[in-house]
Amino acid sequence: MSEQKKKVPFRLENWMGRDLVAAARRGQLPPSWGLDDALRRVEEVLDNPGQSPVLVGDRGIGKTTVIHALAARVARGEGPARLRGARIMELKLRRLRTRYPRNWDARQRRAAQIFRALAKAEPPIVPYVTHLDVAYALDFEEYIESFLEEPRRALLGEGRLLHLKQVQEYSVALGEALVGVRLEEPRTDKVRGIVRSWGAHQEQARGVAVGERAQRLAVALTDRFLDQPRQPQKALSLLQQTLAVQASEDGEVGVPDVVARFGALTNVPPRLIDPDQRLDLQGLEAFLGERLLGQDEAVAALVRMVALIKAGLSDSRRPFGSLLFVGPTGVGKTHATQLLATYLFGDRHRVQRLNMADYSKPEQVFQLFGHPAADRLELKRGRLHALLRSQPFGVLLLDELEKADAAVHDALLPLVDEGRYTNGAGEVVTASSYIIVATSNAGAEVYREAGLGFGDRRGPRSLRRELDKRLHAAFRFEFLNRFDQVVHFHPLDRAAIRAIAERELTEMLRRPGLVDRDLEVEVDVSVLDWLVAHGWHPQWGARFLRREMERNVTATLAVALVDQHPPPGTRVRLRVKGDAVHAEIEGEEPGRVRVSAPDGRSGVRHLDRAGLVEALQEELLRWEAARAAHDGRLAEAEALTELSQAPDFWEDPGSAQEVLRRFKILDARIQVEKRLLRLVGDLAARIGAEHTPTEALATALESSRRARRHWQELGQEGGQAAWIAVGPADGAARVSQRWLRELVELYQRWLSRQGLASEVVAEEPADEGVRRVVLEVEGPGAVAILEMEQGQHRRHWDEQKRARLAVRVVPRSEPEPLPELPEEAVISDARHVTGAFVGRRRARLQLTIPRRGLTVLLEGADRDTLRLLAHDLLPALQQARPTELARIYGTPGGGARDPRTEGPEVSLKRALRGHLDPFLDAWRSRGSS
Repeated sequence: MSEQKKKVPFRLENWMGRDLVAAARRGQLPPSWGLDDALRRVEEVLDNPGQSPVLVGDRGIGKTTVIHALAARVARGEGPARLRGARIMELKLRRLRTRYPRNWDARQRRAAQIFRALAKAEPPIVPYVTHLDVAYALDFEEYIESFLEEPRRALLGEGRLLHLKQVQEYSVALGEALVGVRLEEPRTDKVRGIVRSWGAHQEQARGVAVGERAQRLAVALTDRFLDQPRQPQKALSLLQQTLAVQASEDGEVGVPDVVARFGALTNVPPRLIDPDQRLDLQGLEAFLGERLLGQDEAVAALVRMVALIKAGLSDSRRPFGSLLFVGPTGVGKTHATQLLATYLFGDRHRVQRLNMADYSKPEQVFQLFGHPAADRLELKRGRLHALLRSQPFGVLLLDELEKADAAVHDALLPLVDEGRYTNGAGEVVTASSYIIVATSNAGAEVYREAGLGFGDRRGPRSLRRELDKRLHAAFRFEFLNRFDQVVHFHPLDRAAIRAIAERELTEMLRRPGLVDRDLEVEVDVSVLDWLVAHGWHPQWGARFLRREMERNVTATLAVALVDQHPPPGTRVRLRVKGDAVHAEIEGEEPGRVRVSAPDGRSGVRHLDRAGLVEALQEELLRWEAARAAHDGRLAEAEALTELSQAPDFWEDPGSAQEVLRRFKILDARIQVEKRLLRLVGDLAARIGAEHTPTEALATALESSRRARRHWQELGQEGGQAAWIAVGPADGAARVSQRWLRELVELYQRWLSRQGLASEVVAEEPADEGVRRVVLEVEGPGAVAILEMEQGQHRRHWDEQKRARLAVRVVPRSEPEPLPELPEEAVISDARHVTGAFVGRRRARLQLTIPRRGLTVLLEGADRDTLRLLAHDLLPALQQARPTELARIYGTPGGGARDPRTEGPEVSLKRALRGHLDPFLDAWRSRGSS
């Protein structure tokens, strides 16, 4: 119901706030200190008929306090003649916005009524407009101008300089009537004087003293760590909160109270801000060094920065620090920033990150820094303003800096150098309470050109000179010179990669799923060798180490535990066979030699000492052939390394990728072979020594046979990769969520038994749940093994309840670098939610196939994986769905069968648990016949 229909009589008091003059007479306004100059300038404006002062400045600088001081003078009969006998009353303009949110006409009529009543009020009312931006946003300039037409009337206002200019632009008369009185943030010594006066007043009024050291610390901490509000409010606010909740029992607020309250507000650790608490720089160096392996230069730079913050010696007019991290991908640049946030805040996610690749065009500088001509304030301010205002003290990460346009680099100059810039709204935005870290891969191709492997044939000085040369080609010298330090991150050596792999494996073994099962998990060193070889890349460093571990170690272990359900106390062994990681539940080791001595206690079955020596000599002959093969692989790896150092090596991505793939397989195998050869290295010495006990000879023979069996397992077929896309059998059919989940779990169990690593990498959300699921499969002979799964898979529960799914098997390519997206594919960010099959949806891939009238929308955790998937899956989807019937589950007899072969029928229960080997054997027999 409208205001007119309610017939509510108009009362000016409903739109007024406090009468500040009356409040001053009652002693209800807080005292003020250090604002005499500002108060004098306000009174000088009011002494001129026809002019009214508007206080402009940042929040917390004292604008409201000046108005209160003016009201106190009027209450004492002092101040400008135009105000004597008048009431200074707050004008509630915001109430108009909330009362009439969408009725512009009603709002304007009410505003006109308010200002007419103000003009006629007796005794006179001086309206105090606390938010000048609201007057501009609601188009009230006309009424303000009309009110001020009478020279004896006055108005008081406050706001930012931008808001005053916007209102003044309405008309020449209004521009002359409203006079800005600008307040600047006081110097530190003046702030200390204000705080000292405030402390004396508190002690007199409340009987609680605020120690001088506590006062000085409050000013220093808020000065350095808090950008908003401005002084003196931010120091006084901290002390007021401390006084309210942390006053000591002895009646005095001290340094520990201020430290505790400031730490609670900002999450800055006390060790960093408490002047009485020592900061253990050696402990910090150890903390960083243990987690940032192989990057001593970066560790030293971060330690120095934290020391500057602790000592209070960093320039308060600049950021705490501005560092540029340069080096190849995947060596720890972003991780170092997260470690810094972890140390400062206890949370690695307290990093404000900007992906500078999003600002690769000149016009995108406005998105970041704000556009003066934008119609909304948030667009005038820009994204960087919002980011810096979201937390008072933090780490700002400018990721992939080289991908931003040069115009963005120029706009960043004052931020990096001075810790401040002016946004599109004309506001000065400061970042002096931030640590600015930029990362860049510019020039990192220098390391790639050094070739494969972990060694470096060029000296570090030569590499660094070449890297600096390319860095200056990517950035202007003036821009680079604004950073406090350019920190070089170096490629990780084998020891660092191995240490990272060990740390990741240790963390994996601490997960609740293993701890709660009370299992003894043994990780063979061959797994570490495999991770070192496959988790490292000459271009991407160790970026994919964790992904390789999750896909090939964690997933393999998980499937084994779920499928075999070992009891508590069971021993589980992780080892490498045929270039794949396997999980073996404790049991009889196939081919293990049982020892049964002639005396019934030790030895090998039916062998005396002479027989043991003869068997060991046969082992030596077999190992000679193995050594020769090992030497051949060493020579091949060396040849690949030399090949990778050719100047044009990376110009043919396909050829380079094949060389890299072969090198990884060789490198992983060579490391295991070296260890196995060391294991049997003293075999000849044991045979020739007459004093060697018979039991030791038996143990040596057993160890040799185990090592040789492991050696043979390494020679199984090399790795391949494929995608399995499971989706609707026809376009209109609804997908059975039960059958989809059963089939996906079946594949995960079966693939693990085959020594193949699998991971669900994408799913297509639908109203009924999930419409399509894509798995990525890696391991020996993946494509050949999965060939039989192409086709339709039927599931029968009973005569009425049936479901069908189509399975596509698509070989996974390995283009180098990642391929460009085809025109029919679009990748974008997805809302971060937990998927039904995917752990976390972070990215979205849309594939459009006009010829089939089909649009597929897949969501997954990784943009790069989706890009590779688009490259391979799109051509497959452009073909018709597979129509051949591949398998029927739940036949009338209750089993599962493949109508394409004459293979045996498998029980439904075993088939759903992933026992598909009979089908595979029949399929292979069919192919060979």
